[in-house]
Amino acid sequence: MNRSLTRVSLVLMLVLLSACTAAPKKDLALERVRDELDNLKSNQELAGYAPLALGEAERALRKAEMATGDDLYRTYLVYMADRRIQIARTLAEREQYEQILDQLEEDRSTMLIKASQLEAEHARMEAERARLLVATTSEEAERAKQEREAAQKKEAESARAAQLSAEEAEQARRMAETRASEAEFA
Repeated sequence: MNRSLTRVSLVLMLVLLSACTAAPKKDLALERVRDELDNLKSNQELAGYAPLALGEAERALRKAEMATGDDLYRTYLVYMADRRIQIARTLAEREQYEQILDQLEEDRSTMLIKASQLEAEHARMEAERARLLVATTSEEAERAKQEREAAQKKEAESARAAQLSAEEAEQARRMAETRASEAEFA
């Protein structure tokens, strides 16, 4: 019985000792890096822009998670995994901004083309307006010239009519004088 009691007490002590031993420490830095990677992968705007860098970050994190032994080396691997995640995020943001820039440049080019087309249309309309103004001015000048020529013609005709009237009046006066002279002699 003594032997069984010793065994029972030994088992009980082992159970108590195993319960008293501290649970394995969580590596908060590793969890933080894992969360950063998960956040980057779940970010719909950035996830597709740098898949190679994201893969490298994931491999670096797995290497850090699997590392055992030297705490300094494990800390170094966690740090490198964090750097890889930051590089992946930066590359993804850069690619996203480059695509936005490309779209903005394309929009700018489209607007410049549209502005050039509008300027050309405006210039064409101005040229048409000037052509119509010149045509109207030419028509008015031609009409004024024709009216002046008609007025000069009427004036010349009036002058001729006046001269003919004056000549007829002179002839009538001479005739009247001649008749009066004849009547005096007769």
